[in-house]
Amino acid sequence: MKNTLSIWIKRIAFISLGLLLGWVLFKDHDMVSSSLDDHAAGSYWTCSMHPHIQSPQSGVCPICGMDLVPANEGTADTGPGVVLTDAAVRLANVQTTVVGTRDGNQVLTLNGTVSTNETQVFSQTMHVPGRLENLLVSFEGEQVRRGQKIATVYSPELVTAQEELITALGYASTNPAILNAARNKLALWKLKPSQIKKIEETRSVQTELPIYANVSGIVTKKFVNTGDHLPMGGVMFEVANLSSLWVQFDVYEKDLALLHLGDTIKFTSKALSGHEFVAKIDFIDPVVNASSRTLKIRATIPNQQQLLKPDMFVIGTLLTTAQGSPQISIPKSAVLWTGKRSVVYVKNSETPPTFEMKEITLGTDLGASYGVLDGLAPNDEVVTNGTFTIDAAAQLQGKTSMMNKPTPGTDRMGTSAELELFEIYQILKTHLVKADFRKAKETAGQAYQLLQGNTSFTRQWLPLKTAFLDVSEADNLDHQRAQFSTLSDQLYPLITARTWGRPIYYQHCPMAFNNQGAYWLSVKKEIENPYFGDQMLNCGSTVEVIK
Repeated sequence: MKNTLSIWIKRIAFISLGLLLGWVLFKDHDMVSSSLDDHAAGSYWTCSMHPHIQSPQSGVCPICGMDLVPANEGTADTGPGVVLTDAAVRLANVQTTVVGTRDGNQVLTLNGTVSTNETQVFSQTMHVPGRLENLLVSFEGEQVRRGQKIATVYSPELVTAQEELITALGYASTNPAILNAARNKLALWKLKPSQIKKIEETRSVQTELPIYANVSGIVTKKFVNTGDHLPMGGVMFEVANLSSLWVQFDVYEKDLALLHLGDTIKFTSKALSGHEFVAKIDFIDPVVNASSRTLKIRATIPNQQQLLKPDMFVIGTLLTTAQGSPQISIPKSAVLWTGKRSVVYVKNSETPPTFEMKEITLGTDLGASYGVLDGLAPNDEVVTNGTFTIDAAAQLQGKTSMMNKPTPGTDRMGTSAELELFEIYQILKTHLVKADFRKAKETAGQAYQLLQGNTSFTRQWLPLKTAFLDVSEADNLDHQRAQFSTLSDQLYPLITARTWGRPIYYQHCPMAFNNQGAYWLSVKKEIENPYFGDQMLNCGSTVEVIK
């Protein structure tokens, strides 16, 4: 009986084990079938932060260790744009801003100091040679008024002149000219008519005569003491009239284009809380400080109440007005820099989120933003946060990025019209190398006509029309070469934005234009200097090879 029971227990155990194995096997088969069906339908797994990682099954990213997330294989080929999953956009904290236009104005905050108005600074001098017997102004900072007695002086020459006047009085009726000459001599030494009249009435010589202040103001410098002997014209004091002061501010050279004479500037001082002063810029320093890269601007401010003091620190605000029509502006955080190029990423679609790199030309620095001269249109949606993540994805996927220029065969290949214009530029360069003024003039005119009559050029190329015209209208070879330098600077960003199927050499001569240096573009690797010709044909070097 026990053996029979044991046999049945074993049979039940084997049956249960078989059912369990069968369930497991069929379950795995279903899961594998489901996974294969999903992959066959076009699904794969990718990393939200590294979209180039693609796996047929779930797991973790080999770069950052994050869990892989499902993605649709249909988004792998995105053309020039970079596609990120919604999860990647959230994890990278990608933020965008819709491009708008603004008038180019901004508020500059400037640090400055109050200084003496140098047009209101005077020297109080000795009118006669002599010794200061009594000095009535004894310290710097003391205020004096015009006509105020400031010292008494003993002068042997003045004593002699008084004696001559008294003697001349005896000849008043017979020789009045002598009397007038004696009076004029004392008047030239700044004696008042009342002093001269008193000498004539008393017929006595005054050994000590007073000196009176010529102007009103504050004594800013004192050069003498009692007992000093000074020649005629010797400086006693420097007197400044503080009823009018200068306020000078430091401005960075990059902001110079935003400043204009007559602009209104408002400023305050911590020492005068609650007071705001308003003045107009009346001077812009023509020289930039080589060490600080700043220059001074100045405004004159009335100061009748003597609230402001020289050397007082102030903070000014200036509403600048950029020249030209309203321009597109973008936040500074949107811009990526790569050498001489500036690029941004523009969002092209919401589903899936697609971003495309665009090269732009920056305009005015507007504080927290830049003006954009070319490359964007109003209502474009640019990335302002997460740009480096998007650019990294573009580089890893082999797409156009800040480090990867477009390849030949894309829509950035130079057009036939652009190629023809560049060939004319090369011919012009050759004529300048050979110092052929007449042929250079004709060739520049041909380029101008090409730009004038061909509508296939984009507006980025249109400024070259003026540059070629300037070369054709130059009145001598030196002027042609100077205009050619400007033309080359304008052509460079257009050449680097295109591909030409051959290397183009960007070359530089450091000695051109009195060692200021100048650039040019050439299809030849050898240096042929268009700025010196045969005089220094091989002067220069290749600074970049554009491919």
